[in-house]
Amino acid sequence: MAREWTQEMRYELARLVQAHTVNNRISWQFIQEDMKEKFGEYFSVSSLRMQNRDYIEGGRKKKVVQPKVEVPKVAESTYNEKIEFNNGHWQSDRLIQMSEEQKKDPDFLLEAHGFDPCEWELINAKSSLWHQRNKKDQFNTSDKPVLLYSNKITVKPREEKSIDWDEIIENIQSNVAPYEIESDYIDEPERKHLIVPLYDMHFPITTYEEYMETQQDIINLFENGYHQILFVIGNDLFHHNDHRNRTASGREIQHADMTEAWKMACDFYEPILTFAQRKAFGVEVVYVPGNHDETFAWAFSKYLEARFPQIWFDNQMETRKVTMVGRNMIGMTHGDKAVKELPMLFATEFPSEWAEASNRETFIGHLHTEKTVTYGSEDIRGVTIRRMPTRNKADKWHTENGYTMANRRFQLVEYTDTETSAIYYV
Repeated sequence: MAREWTQEMRYELARLVQAHTVNNRISWQFIQEDMKEKFGEYFSVSSLRMQNRDYIEGGRKKKVVQPKVEVPKVAESTYNEKIEFNNGHWQSDRLIQMSEEQKKDPDFLLEAHGFDPCEWELINAKSSLWHQRNKKDQFNTSDKPVLLYSNKITVKPREEKSIDWDEIIENIQSNVAPYEIESDYIDEPERKHLIVPLYDMHFPITTYEEYMETQQDIINLFENGYHQILFVIGNDLFHHNDHRNRTASGREIQHADMTEAWKMACDFYEPILTFAQRKAFGVEVVYVPGNHDETFAWAFSKYLEARFPQIWFDNQMETRKVTMVGRNMIGMTHGDKAVKELPMLFATEFPSEWAEASNRETFIGHLHTEKTVTYGSEDIRGVTIRRMPTRNKADKWHTENGYTMANRRFQLVEYTDTETSAIYYV
């Protein structure tokens, strides 16, 4: 229930605002303490601010009538604040109300000068007492001292700690027990191949439990018996690129537990790769960088490489990749770059595969929607671009941008040695 403000409360707030305003900055923490001490109630800072500012009623602005209170002028009103940039560092000079403990708190000093402690590092600080005044007067029986300090600090941006990913991967691979799996594949005259392009999974926004049915459907498909199974991983397998909730571009987005996300990805992929090795003559895994998880997913693919030494892995960081499945040219890219130019880009960058292929297809994702387009002319033999759907549920960005009407599913594609033969939804 909203508090009923009395006229006495409004008068007292008006008096305290005048008493605790220094260089046009209001010390709401002191006002909050004094209001609680006088009236025996808790006042939130937001409610104090709201009562102090103009309010709207009947479409017209009205001001709370505040009594004129004579407050002695003090020397701090003439303090000259400064902020300067010098030799790669910022220097700030302000008058600050603080306690003896706060003087020793680097985070407090940074925030008092308007710097985020997560982004800035305190190099040095110097404080000297500028003014001390008791707040005790005819309106207040408290004798808490107000200590005003001339505070000067020097700060610099925090440096990102460089990550030695090669060392991390070496540690992972040296401590991972590899699977040794026997294949029971029986070669058949008419070979079949399966592409498993699971785009935009975004662990842990969508959890392993929500993908368990998909996992089982994929494993069941392997019973068809395939000569070659190709997995396309990466492509925003994870929602973030690090543990600070940032994408590969450094943009902070919806928060998520990336330690749990790694475990979910292991629970999903390890059984699938195990069954694939048992049922296929050959298994390949191609990593494709996504715009969310470029490095995080790359590290995961290196982990899988150590876990499954019998599988062939492509962990290179190229944006566009190609592999041959029989005489089918399979192109892969995330789908956030140069989409309109893809047919000519693949023809230019992979001329040997393009010339050898009897069937050319490219898989893209990124938009979480399904679309298939075939390009062709007298001069350019056709290439089919498959924009892949996803079973991932919409995150905040995709919801705000209206990508919520697509079917939630993954698309797997089956090939003979020379052409597309079937599409499966899982």
